[in-house]
Amino acid sequence: MPGTTAEPLPPARVGRLRPCDVVLTPAGAPGTWHLTPDFWHPILFDHANDHIPGMVLLEAARQATNALASPVTVTPTAAATTFHRYAEHDAPTLITARHTPGEDPDALTTTVTGHQHGEPIFTTVLTGHPDHR
Repeated sequence: MPGTTAEPLPPARVGRLRPCDVVLTPAGAPGTWHLTPDFWHPILFDHANDHIPGMVLLEAARQATNALASPVTVTPTAAATTFHRYAEHDAPTLITARHTPGEDPDALTTTVTGHQHGEPIFTTVLTGHPDHR
């Protein structure tokens, strides 16, 4: 992504095994990351796009939830997403996450947002159960 030179988060911190599957890079503030997917990833980018696919944004929400909860891993059980506009390839994308109150006291609810040019591109409310391995 434009303007980002930092190393991606460690795979274990976002619930992944391989570095190539990590889509987030630290942005310098707690609960904030740059979206930095590998555009050659065979699953996330399985064909040419003129925008960042929604699947990549959902994966960013899942990874942000896990990064915020680390060292606990969160297994998602529900997600509600609103896509506000297309996410463009050539613009930096900032991902933010914060824990929010949820209906299930045993679950962790996180609200994740993505912004480009200061405007929201998506909002996901993800609920999941923490795995205290």
